[in-house]
Amino acid sequence: MKKIKVYLVVCLFFCLKISSQVDLNFVKHLSSNGLKNEHVSYLTSSTTSSDSLHYLTCKYYLQYHDDSLFFEHLYSSVDLSSRDCLLVNAATVYYFKQSDQYTRKWIEFVDQNVDSTRRSKQFVTILKQADSGAFEFVSLQLDSDMRNYKKALKKKPLLAATMSAVVPGLGKAYIGRKRAFGITLAAHLLYGVQTYESIKRLGIKNPVSIFNIGMLGLMYSANIYGSFIETKKNKKEKYHQLLNHGSDYLYMDTGNSLYP
Repeated sequence: MKKIKVYLVVCLFFCLKISSQVDLNFVKHLSSNGLKNEHVSYLTSSTTSSDSLHYLTCKYYLQYHDDSLFFEHLYSSVDLSSRDCLLVNAATVYYFKQSDQYTRKWIEFVDQNVDSTRRSKQFVTILKQADSGAFEFVSLQLDSDMRNYKKALKKKPLLAATMSAVVPGLGKAYIGRKRAFGITLAAHLLYGVQTYESIKRLGIKNPVSIFNIGMLGLMYSANIYGSFIETKKNKKEKYHQLLNHGSDYLYMDTGNSLYP
């Protein structure tokens, strides 16, 4: 019985890892030299506290752009990660360039967790207030991007579609694409004249006239639907342009280093 107890104690001792602190200088060395496999092996072999380990691991996955695992460890170390200005800046610079679901997730994280003194948080606050609040950027490029984005937000897809139903292409002029309006209107007028001539010469029941009427109807419908889609697409384009230039601006201002 005594031997069994000793055996259990020995097994328990070897199953448990002795607590130790992560060598941050060594982590920085692994990161700066791009030693990806050694870096992750060192982190997975560490027995430091859970929050700290999640925090360091989330920085690792940010460096190597594994988005899903980055967010998994980010949410497991919210307090530490949101207070690290280098991590916040680097993630903002990176995710503003991506323009996908992870960009939205990062913006929400910054909005909900990052201190208002951080440049990234200030940018996100301005971004989220674009449709209602005042804004001010030091960068003339960003100032122009924000104005364009605010204009795009005011454009209504249904109104654009209705305008194009009245005058083909007018919805595109409504969102600022005047050249596209001219081309669309000219195409409709030319094909309309051609259809009218075929009906006048060949009769409305002639296969050529029927084909022309069908094609004109298809063009007209596509013009209405296209104006609806273009209005929504224009908002996304202006939004992504703002984020893209915002990433460049923040990179010049703060860089994207993860370690001091």
